[in-house]
Parts: sequence; C-alpha cells; structure tokens
Amino acid sequence: MGELQHIDRVAMSVDVAAASVLGVPDNAGIIVKSWQRCIGEYGLEPDALPGPNILTSAELKLRYDAADDLLMLAREELERLFEQIGSSGYFMTMTDDSGVVVAAHCTADLQDDVRKAGTIAGSIWLEEQQGTNGIGTCLKEHNSLSVVMEEHFGTRLLGLSCTVAPIFRSADQILGVINVTTPRRTDHATQHMVRKIVGKAALRIENLHLQRQHAGRRILRLSRYGDFVDLANEARLVLDDADRIVSATPAASRMLKIPAGRLVGRSMPETLGLRDLSIAPEMQVRARPPREADPLYARMLGPSRPRVTPLARQRHAIAAPPDAMVLLFGETKEMVVRISTAQRLFARGLPVMLQGETGSGKTALARMLHETSARATKPFVTVNCAAIPQELIEGELFGHRAGAFTGANRQGSKGLVREADGGTLFLDEIGDMPLLLQTRLLHVLSEGVVAPLGGGPMQTVDLAVVSASLQDIEGLVALGRFRQDLFFRLNGATVNLPPLRDRADRAALISSVVESEARAAGVADIVLSEPAAAMLEAYTWPGNLRELRHVARHAVAMADASEIMPEHLPSALRSKAARSAGASGAGTLTMEAALARTGWNVSAAARLLGISRATVHRHLATATLRRQSRKEAQTCSMM
Repeated sequence: MGELQHIDRVAMSVDVAAASVLGVPDNAGIIVKSWQRCIGEYGLEPDALPGPNILTSAELKLRYDAADDLLMLAREELERLFEQIGSSGYFMTMTDDSGVVVAAHCTADLQDDVRKAGTIAGSIWLEEQQGTNGIGTCLKEHNSLSVVMEEHFGTRLLGLSCTVAPIFRSADQILGVINVTTPRRTDHATQHMVRKIVGKAALRIENLHLQRQHAGRRILRLSRYGDFVDLANEARLVLDDADRIVSATPAASRMLKIPAGRLVGRSMPETLGLRDLSIAPEMQVRARPPREADPLYARMLGPSRPRVTPLARQRHAIAAPPDAMVLLFGETKEMVVRISTAQRLFARGLPVMLQGETGSGKTALARMLHETSARATKPFVTVNCAAIPQELIEGELFGHRAGAFTGANRQGSKGLVREADGGTLFLDEIGDMPLLLQTRLLHVLSEGVVAPLGGGPMQTVDLAVVSASLQDIEGLVALGRFRQDLFFRLNGATVNLPPLRDRADRAALISSVVESEARAAGVADIVLSEPAAAMLEAYTWPGNLRELRHVARHAVAMADASEIMPEHLPSALRSKAARSAGASGAGTLTMEAALARTGWNVSAAARLLGISRATVHRHLATATLRRQSRKEAQTCSMM
C-alpha cells in the first residue's frame, strides 16, 4: 500500500465507520479510535512523524532505577519469551508505565530493523508523539492488542507489525508493556496467536509483582485448574487481617465476574463463600464464587502462623538490612582493613579507584563511601562512561548550550559534573572514556572549573571522585589507551573487589543476601534448603553480587512455604548449574544428596534439582552413583 493511499484511509477514519475503513474485524475499532485521537486530539500527520525521542543516559538511568523491581521480576520471563519468538523474526521490548523502553532483545539479523524503527533503550513510544503504535495505544486502551502493518498511523512504521500486552500494577494502573515486533509481512490470525503468548508472559510478571508488592500479607491464588503449575493461569487477591480484599490482579475481576471497582473492600465470605481462611500454604480448596462464575481452585500464599498486627507488620517491613560492608565484603580482616582505609582516605579528599568484575559491588561501595562521608547530604552522581555514546559524552559530562550539537537538549544542559558540585562524582567504567575526554576531565579535576560545550562562562566545582572499572587501568596506561597523569589523579587509593566465585565466604554471603531479601519482603522465616544452597554455592555467578541479589529476590518471591527449594530458583541458573556440575563432576554430592533426600526416586530428584530425568539417569551411570544406588537398593531389600 502506498503512503498516499494510507494517508487517505487515515483521513477517512474521522468520519467513516471502522469496518468500512479497515476491513479487519480483530481490533478495527481500537485502531480507528486511535487514528481519530491522532488527528483530532494530537494534531499529528502520518507522513510528518519523526523517529521517537530518546532519553539521555542520565535520564535513562533514573528510569532504570525506578523500574528496578520490574526489570528484576521480568528478566527470566522476557528471556523465555524471546526464546519462543526470537527465531521467528521478532524483536522484543519492554517499557515502563510512561512508554519508555527499559529492556530490549533482538537477534543479530534484525539489528538494522531495530535501528530503523528506533526501538532502542530510552526511546519513548507514547501515542501522542508516535501516533498509533502497539505500546502507546496499549497505554491508552489498557488492553492487549496488535497493530498490523498499515494500521500504524505514521507512514514510517507501515512495514512493522507489533503485538503488546500490559503488565498491571493494580486493576487500573499499568506497570509496563511487553511488545514484540516483526518486520515480516503477517496477518491478524498470526498475531492473535502471538498475543496469547505475550499476554501469558505479562500475566506471570503481573502476579510476581503483586506478590512482591504485598510481601508479608496473605495472598489468595485463584485458578480454574487445580495444579497451579502456570502463573499465567492464576488470579490473585491480597487480604488484610479481617479477610477483606485490599488489592487484586485484573484477572481476578474477570475470573470472579465482579467489576474491579467493586472488588477491593469486599469480604472473602461475600466474594467466594469461603468462611474459614485459616488454610495453610499449599492447601487447596474448591470455591464457587457468586454470579454463576465457574468453579475455582484456591490456594493460600503467605503466613500460616498467627497474624501480625498492621503496626507490627510495618515495623517488620522496614527492618534495616545487614550492614552494607559486611554484605559486600564479609568480615575477613584483610577486606575490612582495606575498606576502612579507603573510607578514611576518601574522607580526607583523596580519590578512590575501584577494580572488579561487573556486579562485584563497585557501585554499592562508591555510594557507601559517599554516604559515610561529610558529603552525604550532597548529590551522588553516576556517569557510566561505557553507556553514553561517544559523540554525546562530552556534552553529558560538562554540559552544553542550547543547540550546541546535533541531538543536544533544546534547553541546554547543566552537565553531570556540575550536578555533582559539593558531592561525589562516580565515574563508572572509566576505562571506556575516550582519550580526548580524559584530557578535559583531567583539566576539570586539576583546576576545579568546567566550561559548557558551545561556549559560556567557567563554573567552579567542588568534587569528590570515585572511579571504577572492570578493566586493568594500569594495563591500559601501558598500552597508551589511558592517560597516565589522569590515572595518578584518580588513584588515591585502589580497592580490588574479588568475584563472588573466588570468595571463601561465598556460602555465608549467599545466606546473608537471601536473609536480607526475605526481611525486605516481610517473610523473614524463609530459609534455604540444603539442595538449593548447594546449587547456589556451586554456581559460577558471572553477574556476581548483582546477580545474587536478583536471584535471592526471585527465590523469595517464588517460595510458597518457609523453605526455598531448587525449583524456586531461576530456571536459567538451574540449567547452568546442572551443566556445570555435569561437566566437572562437582555436582555429584548434590546429586547424591537429592537422590538420598527423595529415596532414590529419579523423578522427584530431577524436580528437586531442576533438571531432566535423563540427566539424573546419565549420572546414575557413573561408578560412584552406581555403587551408591546398589547400596541403597540392598539396604531397602534388607528392611
């Protein structure tokens, strides 16, 4: 279809019924209403829409920080979804509630299509700016939908088809949107099937988020199926101590056939006919709601212990986590002395350089140095030197006048260095800073003044500086890729952070982080089972402490009872740990423990370890386990 014909059809939508304009029954009404908003409310023109606005790196970091829980809860589900659709010519994004892309996945062959569409991290996809598109229109309609090729408002998007599903924070508030897009020609029948897959992913994230948001409360899980295997088939109700509903997922309203606005505040006897809610976790009951709704299964998630008063629960929820330094570095004498020395030198105005792998705690330590210094009440500003495009980093760091360069902020920018005035400037991934910028930074640190890009008066700045890198900065100096004088300027003290896999206190640290996350979620009585602890200790932790925190949060959110089992850990971690154990033989003890724990039931042991039965049978063929198996069998035959 040509662009002019498309523009004519859009113009007709103001006056003509949807069916005759589009000729597609699936969501024609939604599309036409959106076109009408684009013309009548926003004053947009199909052939005059530029690419999406892109947030600056500093603005995007704020979005990442705000969406941290969503990103953590969604990570595994997004990876699973991408495995399903990525090989079929789709790329995937997730946005926050403002239509800003905060996660993106694509295969190498679709990278050009992604750049052309502009669906990159930090891009904004509001309907008011980009016309009819999956993300923006979903935020308006609060519903799953597909926008297939010519249904887009803007002509530059006519070659794409996108299918989206909202993730709800509550019955009427969207937390984020999952979007899958293909540049291949497709139709509504195909996208209808894709929409079911995407919708299920959104529902799983939605249920996990409600569980985390109301950690420590009792949550009633509802399903039409008694096995409760798939989170996507569940609806959830949050209960107070008087058995009244205080929150619910939108699926609960649909399942119970009660409008969302009338669900919160209702009592459980009134809603489900359940008068005795003293059921323990994992206990199932069959419930028949009113209004001729279908029979449902219910399962309680939450404390079966005596109820906690609201005041006590509030105190419990805000309990302080363990000391940050102990969580980061343990209590070994060497590390405590090293960090204490860094704190003392930083307090005296010396810059500190942190070295370590990604996720090893560099950012957390930098913030701790700031917050335990006299500058604690002043700004702590992070600059990720690897994340800012090279052509923009100078303006981001030192500020710029309006229109100083292509892509510059129209109002100009103060710059991150000046934002940190009086406080701490944290230069993350300093090894990736271009040499030209290293020269300017050296001048700022030496003279204490900064001038914006494009001209303007010099501004005095008072900074404390912490830098960090996973690269060997001294090695970069030797290669001529990092200025030696800047290295000396930044290296008042160096702290090397060991990777988690090399730490002698790894087991204790894993337990401490799990306990910390359990306390933060209001479920402090959850403990690690022996098989789960063994699996976590054997894992190589490529993401170090950051990955450990996310895994701990996931496990606490997924655990229904008081013990975290292997099946509560992320599936990706379980499979990697199993492969690692199989390759090295290091997993034999864990395998034996699982088999012993389950009475040498291969299926049960496989479930416990989060691996396939074939893998267990393969390991049973090894000499050690074969002998152990015979010994167990002989013992059983003698009893």
